[in-house]
Amino acid sequence: MRDEGQQTVAALELTEATGHQRRTWQRTLRAGLLTFEAAVVASIALIWIGGITPPFRGIFLGVIVLALAPTLFWWAWMDEHLAQAGRGGRGRGWLRIAAGTYTACMLYPFFALGWHGQDAPPVPMYAWMMIWHVLLMVLGVTGATIWVMRLAGCMVRPRPRQVAVGAGGASAHKVGGVGAVEAARAGAADARAGPVGGGQSRRTFLATAVGLVPVLVVGGAVAGGLRQQGRFRVRRIRMSLPGLPERLRGLTITHVSDIHVGRLFRPEHLPALVEAVNALDSDLVAFTGDAVDHSFDYMPAACDALRQMRGRYGRFSVIGNHDLIDSPHEALDYMRRHELNFLEDACTEIDVGGQRLRIAGLSWRRYDRTQRNVPGYEERVSRMLAGTNGNVFTIALTHHPHAFDALAAAGADLTLAGHTHGGQIMLTPPGSAHPIGGGNLLFRYIWGEYRQGDSAMYVTSGAGNWFPVRINAPAEVVQIRLT
Repeated sequence: MRDEGQQTVAALELTEATGHQRRTWQRTLRAGLLTFEAAVVASIALIWIGGITPPFRGIFLGVIVLALAPTLFWWAWMDEHLAQAGRGGRGRGWLRIAAGTYTACMLYPFFALGWHGQDAPPVPMYAWMMIWHVLLMVLGVTGATIWVMRLAGCMVRPRPRQVAVGAGGASAHKVGGVGAVEAARAGAADARAGPVGGGQSRRTFLATAVGLVPVLVVGGAVAGGLRQQGRFRVRRIRMSLPGLPERLRGLTITHVSDIHVGRLFRPEHLPALVEAVNALDSDLVAFTGDAVDHSFDYMPAACDALRQMRGRYGRFSVIGNHDLIDSPHEALDYMRRHELNFLEDACTEIDVGGQRLRIAGLSWRRYDRTQRNVPGYEERVSRMLAGTNGNVFTIALTHHPHAFDALAAAGADLTLAGHTHGGQIMLTPPGSAHPIGGGNLLFRYIWGEYRQGDSAMYVTSGAGNWFPVRINAPAEVVQIRLT
């Protein structure tokens, strides 16, 4: 009877010693954030499975939630464990203030007034915030998915029998016999254990260290990203095209895309880009969109650089999605007035050594088919090429590589596209037969050469950056020689 009473006391001591952890507001907040984020992830999964196309604002709001919630979760995690560390006798108030201040800085982009407000922080801080939110978004989605799986497991798994304590303090039911009692005693002893490692229990110390891991990862990524700023490689490739007329064999095209002039690819980086393009001395220069990152303020500098890029038979351009973020009407009007061969769902023909060559240019759209009364690529390609001579060799420019399906079906011989940044963060090296990485989540075509029948496409990883870090997706300018 005495042993049973001691067992019950040990179990009660464990409950009392750890009960404050279950009741903290930080844990309640974290559980709420996980539940909320899990609901968002589940909604996105259902939309994707159902083949529903949500409005862009809905997508944007979902991304904000998936970026905001993990940062608040991290703050609640750090605040709880730093508070527990302070109970050992030494105050940790200043560390809690530091964690709160850091969180407030990371939340700055969500409360900045417009794109210009987001440009206010210094470039290293700007890069830090971007990498932080992408990293925690990945961790948050993973955590929310695991949370849902655990909840589902709890619903289908039979609940273990509990230790019931009778009125006399004796145990009415036992689970696991002596092992459960010993576990309770060990847990109670651990909960009563004195401070370890300068006022922190070992568990609190490890939890705090885990919370600091994302900070260290982001710091290393920022250092690497700043070294990549303004850097790109120049590649020369050959593409064999079955329908290429004899007089066009050897034609060279310098393919430039995704300059993203702004905070990361600065205007001062543009002279080196212009010099690299002109050194290639190509017959054509093709620009496939995203001259600026998000602010129209950089459009004059970007277009001035484009005007300096020389092609023997001209330079041809289309618009990208980032060009339209800040002020779509101003951006389109500026490109129309300052880019001589700016193509908007239109074709033009030029003479190359006595051979007619058609250049077709598609404006930016997000979808293959009509969505909410906005024509998709299939309808627009059909309309753009309707009535044209199908025997003229056609080079099509598009920002989004998904337009290749419609262009190939319509008979375009060569499609040049950008937008993907080579997948931005890839686990496999460029040119892998089975690429794996961030690009797989968004794109059917990620980087390099693709074929559909007699039609071919090259997707460039782009010369600039909207995100500070590239992994296995180096920036590039490409010269394509047709054979």
